[in-house]
Amino acid sequence: MASDPAPPKAKPKSRVHHKMSDDKALRILPGLRAGLTLKQLREVPRRFQAYCDAHPEHAREACPLEAANAAAARHRKGARIRIA
Repeated sequence: MASDPAPPKAKPKSRVHHKMSDDKALRILPGLRAGLTLKQLREVPRRFQAYCDAHPEHAREACPLEAANAAAARHRKGARIRIA
C-alpha cells in the first residue's frame, strides 16, 4: 500500500494594504496643500506611494507637497530645544 503524498499547503492569503481610492486621494490633496503630513492625515506612506506610482498625474502635485511638508515637520521637531 503506497502512502498518499500530502497535498501542498496553500499559501496564506496576504492582505493588500496599498490600495487607496480616488476619493481618498482627492481628500488628502487639500490637506497636503495646507501643510499637513501623511501622519496627520492618517494615511499610510506605503499606500500613498503605491497610489502615486499608479497615478502619475496625481503624483506630480502630491509628492512634492508631501516631501516639503515632511521636511518642515522634521525641522519643527527640535524647534523648542533650539530656541532655549
